[in-house]
Amino acid sequence: MERGLAVPCPLCRFAGALGNDTEEVLRAGVNRRVLRRQGPGRSAKNASLAGLRVWVHHTAIARRPMRVLTRLVLGFLALVLFPVAGLAASIVVVEPEAAGFMTRVAAREVRRYVYLRTGQLASVVSRLPEDRPAILVATRTDAVLKDIVPVEAQNRIAGIGPQEYVIQTVQPGKQQIICIVGGDDAGALYGAYRFCELLGVRFYLHGDVIPDKRLPADLPQVTEAGKPLFDVRGIQPFHDFPEGPDWWNRDDYLAYIGQLAKLRMNFIGLHCYPEGHPHAEPSVWIGQESDLGDNGSPRFSYPSMWANTQRPGNWGYLPMKTTDFAA
Repeated sequence: MERGLAVPCPLCRFAGALGNDTEEVLRAGVNRRVLRRQGPGRSAKNASLAGLRVWVHHTAIARRPMRVLTRLVLGFLALVLFPVAGLAASIVVVEPEAAGFMTRVAAREVRRYVYLRTGQLASVVSRLPEDRPAILVATRTDAVLKDIVPVEAQNRIAGIGPQEYVIQTVQPGKQQIICIVGGDDAGALYGAYRFCELLGVRFYLHGDVIPDKRLPADLPQVTEAGKPLFDVRGIQPFHDFPEGPDWWNRDDYLAYIGQLAKLRMNFIGLHCYPEGHPHAEPSVWIGQESDLGDNGSPRFSYPSMWANTQRPGNWGYLPMKTTDFAA
């Protein structure tokens, strides 16, 4: 029986480390003679794969002086392109099976920012593993806490109220677990974002700031509690300036509102003066609830306009000649 020339090369060894599918494509077991034996009835796919095999090994055999350089390059690519492969199985984010909506969001936000800071993409699971480090996102009533949190920490957690949180590192046996526990669903979300800040992330109204230098994938030791100073916290942008929310589109609103939760805020208000026409803010309708129809549309209105230099009122910009612009 004729056999193909099997010449091991660094590319095939590297492919073997990546998985069977890749190894099959790059396997060193086919030469031109075996390719001919497949006959004219072979599929285009098989012909393409066989041709790739022949090309790879033709190149590897004809350019043996390049072997050392090839190994160095492939080894470097393995380190750069696949740094997470060895870490992916080392940490998980846990959300209880009965977790509320904001707790589930919190778990996925923790996963996202852990990835951005460490390069490790953790799994989100509903049960604590027995032998892997974990980040648990829960509320104080979740039963899973009783099995892993020391009595002293349990008493601390039991006393937190709505919108409050506790972040506590526990170590049952050899396993390390960070517990992010909210007094309610919102508290779990606020605690998750606070944990992200402990990883070096900073949140602002305009967006996130994430350091370029990555952290090691080790879990930090944390013991921290947080509670709001005020029940209502947020922003109240004014409508009476051309740079205000009159110029926002849907994406702007979503971006600002999305950042508020990261800043542990829970309110957005739009400032409006009570005067109607002609001094109402641009694109703002002022009226009573009884002035609205069943579908939310106003039953009456008055002339409105976008901000411009001809708009009457005390706020805005005065008209001026372009020749008077500062250089």
